[in-house]
Amino acid sequence: MAVAWLSLPLPVMAQESGLLAHQATYELRLEHHTQGSGIESAHGLLVVEVTDTCDAWGLRQAIVLTMTREESQITTASEFDSQEAKDGSWYRFDDRTRLEPGGTEVSSGQASASPEGIGRVHVNAPQTDEAPLPAGTLFPTGHLVSILRGAMAGEHLMTDILFDGTEGTQVYDVTTLVGPVESDPDSGLRVWPLRLAYFVHGDAGELPDIELSARLREDGVSLGLSYDYGSFVLGAELKSLEALPPPDC
Repeated sequence: MAVAWLSLPLPVMAQESGLLAHQATYELRLEHHTQGSGIESAHGLLVVEVTDTCDAWGLRQAIVLTMTREESQITTASEFDSQEAKDGSWYRFDDRTRLEPGGTEVSSGQASASPEGIGRVHVNAPQTDEAPLPAGTLFPTGHLVSILRGAMAGEHLMTDILFDGTEGTQVYDVTTLVGPVESDPDSGLRVWPLRLAYFVHGDAGELPDIELSARLREDGVSLGLSYDYGSFVLGAELKSLEALPPPDC
């Protein structure tokens, strides 16, 4: 899932989003696991690159993760690339995952959305598929901007509908809890601790598919992440951060 993150007119979105185009590298490690998970260790790297192309945001996530189970070791190498209109109207995604031992899995597609009407997602690979998107569906970067604006406005609980393309046509209901604002000692910018719970859209189940904790800076940089899959928790510690030059629009 892309840890990856409303629908305002483009000029307002570009001026007010405040997102920093950047490349961040995180070290992945196993923080916790239950006895029945079968996982003994996990380590790897996550690289997140956010780019500004004037009318759209680009998001690239590259992951290399090795997990050791009781009698086997699996290495996953994944690259997820997406482009998203700043007005939230369209989204394109491409995902390539290689498993060792195993093979390569590829998925891609595009989607459209509207705050008033039903959107649409079309998956090109691995199998062609189509599905409607509920009115008000956000894509990842628009969702991130929505969370930041809510946090800046003093909101502590938010619920959004999200499509990110990581699981075919699957849509999620995301509940976000926002903790008390803090300050990043390195930059002086505001930081909010977040807890996000991802539920299959419309599913009445009590337990989320996944929970994500983050320390989110006001410019959209995550200073730390933690992925809770139920039987194990994977942490991501920020190791390096590089601001990318703004586009010549």
